[in-house]
Amino acid sequence: MSGGYVYKALKKRGYKCVNVDLNTRDKVEIKKIIDEKKIDFIFPVLHGEFGEDGGFQKILEELNIPYAGCDSKSSKKAMDKIATHQILKKKGIQMAPYIVLEHEDDLEKIEWMPCVIKPASGGSSLGTTIVKNKDQLKRAYKLATEMPGKVIVEKFIEGREVTLGILEDKSLPIIEVTPKEEFYDYNAKYDNDETEFTCPAKLDKDVYDKIQTEALKVFKALGCRHFGRVDFRLQDDGEAFCLELNTIPGFTSQSLFPRSSRAAGYEFEDLCEEILKIAIKN
Repeated sequence: MSGGYVYKALKKRGYKCVNVDLNTRDKVEIKKIIDEKKIDFIFPVLHGEFGEDGGFQKILEELNIPYAGCDSKSSKKAMDKIATHQILKKKGIQMAPYIVLEHEDDLEKIEWMPCVIKPASGGSSLGTTIVKNKDQLKRAYKLATEMPGKVIVEKFIEGREVTLGILEDKSLPIIEVTPKEEFYDYNAKYDNDETEFTCPAKLDKDVYDKIQTEALKVFKALGCRHFGRVDFRLQDDGEAFCLELNTIPGFTSQSLFPRSSRAAGYEFEDLCEEILKIAIKN
């Protein structure tokens, strides 16, 4: 859906575009598609594994094909929640305390309740559980292990969920996300239209400014480029904790990144064209 929206937007702006629903991860096959369709620039809109973890970007780099969005190294870092924790901690950016769960026995090491158990390299909140008591730990761990990679547990940060887009070197307006469910999970993101969005978020100016500054620091710390979206949990005392950076956020007309950019004056077509111009310029 995201790819289709971007394709239509750039087509309306007069660009010669092809919309490829990629169903291969083979470098030879990808080169064949690029050659046959005479593609000389790529706007990747591939969510999740291979799209956001740098796999596709690495192939494009090896083929010397220019593209929009984060490069393979920053994509890999941002997709890996353990690497993100380690990098941001060194930069003094606040995230929730966490541990890595290697085995089910490691559940005994958890010191926080409630906590969040999730895959270390997943997306769209798949495999994620907010655990409120110890009886829920094993089930939550099992759910997280259904996704590939390691499992982490973080202290649950009580508060509000806020997010904002980054466009090149500037932070866009902040959105507050208020889901009807317990948290902004897969169902709230894609199936339930009762989630409320407030943009710009109603925050004290000093808190608002601090979150925008922190988001840009996160973006730069992970080595990102062109665009992205940073998510935070905001406590009642104004302390913000970074959750993650999304290197390829949703690109439907109702997705969070376009909502954030719309509040900055970029309609959807403007946003897609601006990203294209930023990427080509760089």
